[in-house]
Amino acid sequence: MKRLALYLFAFLLVTAGFAGAWAADLKVAPVYKAPAAMVVDPWTGFYLGINAGYGFDLSGMTASQPPFFNGAELATAPQGFTGGIQGGYNYRLGTLVVIGVEADINGGALKGTAATPQFITGTSELNWFGSVGGRFGITPFQNLFVYGFGGLAFGDPTHTFTLTNFVNTGALCSGQCTVSESGTKTGPAWGFGMEFALDQHWKLGADWRRYDFGKSNLSMTPDGTTAITFNPENKFDVFRVRLSNTFNTY
Repeated sequence: MKRLALYLFAFLLVTAGFAGAWAADLKVAPVYKAPAAMVVDPWTGFYLGINAGYGFDLSGMTASQPPFFNGAELATAPQGFTGGIQGGYNYRLGTLVVIGVEADINGGALKGTAATPQFITGTSELNWFGSVGGRFGITPFQNLFVYGFGGLAFGDPTHTFTLTNFVNTGALCSGQCTVSESGTKTGPAWGFGMEFALDQHWKLGADWRRYDFGKSNLSMTPDGTTAITFNPENKFDVFRVRLSNTFNTY
């Protein structure tokens, strides 16, 4: 019995020795770590997108013909749906601030008409407009950009005014009874908005922008009476949603 135990102990020692030597000869395979994923800032790079919204001019308008009437309200209030494209470039400054430049061009069906008790009718329209300027804002969250905009507005506010009867006699107008204005006008543009990054490329947002083309001054002088002047304000507000794709991120 003692001899059996001795043989078993010797066998275990020999086996352990061979196992240790075999393990020492084994080469441990190196452990490879996957490279860290590159984080791409969604708010840096060029972008291009589309927008759609609703615009209106509620700034008012007056018509005057001293001494018959002075400052009569003639609010044609053009309004309607708009759609267009926007494009630009964003650049991040630090961890919070983003600056950029942007241009947009839009088409619209903004139209309004009005009439006064002085036998005057007016029609105002805005068929296309746009702006170019800068954006400045912050990213309070990684996927949210809140910004302000300031720049130059351009567009074609169009107005037509017609006198049908003389206010003092009621007789039909003769001579210069219609006056109109059209053509490209410029002025300041400003607004604010926000965008939400759906991923590193696609952004969904909403904004408000004021396109101020400056006050117009139109005048006509029918036969046998004094000049009639019109002063539309040409201040258009546009609320819209926008979808953009950043196609060159760093």
